[in-house]
Amino acid sequence: MFHDIQRILQCRPREETSYTIEPLTRTFPYSAEQNRSDQGSPNQDCRPWTPATHPGGASYFFDPERRLFTDTDMHDNILRNEMNVFYDYLQNILRRDQLTIQSNNYDLMLDIMHLQDGRIQWSYYYACHETRCLFWLDKYIAADITSEVFGVKSPAHVSAS
Repeated sequence: MFHDIQRILQCRPREETSYTIEPLTRTFPYSAEQNRSDQGSPNQDCRPWTPATHPGGASYFFDPERRLFTDTDMHDNILRNEMNVFYDYLQNILRRDQLTIQSNNYDLMLDIMHLQDGRIQWSYYYACHETRCLFWLDKYIAADITSEVFGVKSPAHVSAS
């Protein structure tokens, strides 16, 4: 039942930025003048996604109706379409494999990354609020999220409940 997508928890690599913030600037609206990929076109209206800012300052997007979250730039039409394909793919796995998520109190984190070789990598995880843990639709190699945490000897060590 292995599905050919990456199910990993990862941080985006830091990217060098070069711009100047003028004194007393307090708002930073999305701008079409920002560097954009040749493939995507900027779009102020990224519905159904809503732009938000994490308390730590990072921007993210959420779709409240489907309870989806992503760090991927949903102003980009191509990435937004790819995200819909990704979401539909996961929904098809649930239907095809007759999987039932035993709670309605969960969110789905989706990420799309362009790899250096030109391929696109999808990654995801579900977060159950009742049990305060992450889950996937297939087997998951726990070392991907525990390799940098000392003392993890059992699944109970990665649970937040």
